[in-house]
Amino acid sequence: MKGYKGFNEKFQCTPEGKVFQYEVGKEYSESSADLCRSGFHFCENPIDVLRYYQPAMGRYAEVEAEDVSAQTEQDSKRVAKKLKIIAEIKLKSLIELGVKFLLSKTEKPTSGYSSHAATSGNSSPAATSGYYSPAATSGYSSPAATSGYYSPAATSGYYSPAATSGYYSPAATSGYSSHAATSGNSSHAATSGAESIAAAIGRQAKAKAALGNWLVLAEYEKDSPKVLSVKTAKVDGKKIKADTFYELKKGKFVAVK
Repeated sequence: MKGYKGFNEKFQCTPEGKVFQYEVGKEYSESSADLCRSGFHFCENPIDVLRYYQPAMGRYAEVEAEDVSAQTEQDSKRVAKKLKIIAEIKLKSLIELGVKFLLSKTEKPTSGYSSHAATSGNSSPAATSGYYSPAATSGYSSPAATSGYYSPAATSGYYSPAATSGYYSPAATSGYSSHAATSGNSSHAATSGAESIAAAIGRQAKAKAALGNWLVLAEYEKDSPKVLSVKTAKVDGKKIKADTFYELKKGKFVAVK
């Protein structure tokens, strides 16, 4: 079965606190496959991978799985006894693959849990409001928006913003002048297209953007909803580096290691 897997920045996974190192081209096997307990986990839907490894900490790969368990959860997460890492893929490619996957499921806005929305035509928005419900678009001027928890939004077309308001719901864009905005806690925003803004104003949120773009971040009082500051910064390559995640601490932009 073809699928997609996320890793941390070192191409590792840490199930139950244990570090498991992966490499492209290698095959791995275990004696059992029990969802969230044992075996090698992956997602059929590329966008679902963003729930487990958000852009601030994630690397991604196409995988081939064998002896896959019939177990499922709210999303497309699966587990297998055998897994081969085919190739590492960039965030932009993950988004585009996610659009293709979601288009095979539905092309309409949805409101139920675990409901997908995707479009590929120009000026074609996609929106969802249920938990575990991703939205993705690939056409020009085609925004994607979600409001449920664990519901990422991703776009690859020019002038196509992505916005999320649920907790743990990242927003990612790769098109020119395509802004990414999140307001939910622990929800990161990432843009790679030019003339774009990455705004993450939820608690424990992070943002990154390409050279010449802008970041918007918020800082909160500890254990309180009180906003201490909201600041913007241009990615100039000197004070603020390109393609690097930042968070706001004591009113200053701090790079996330």
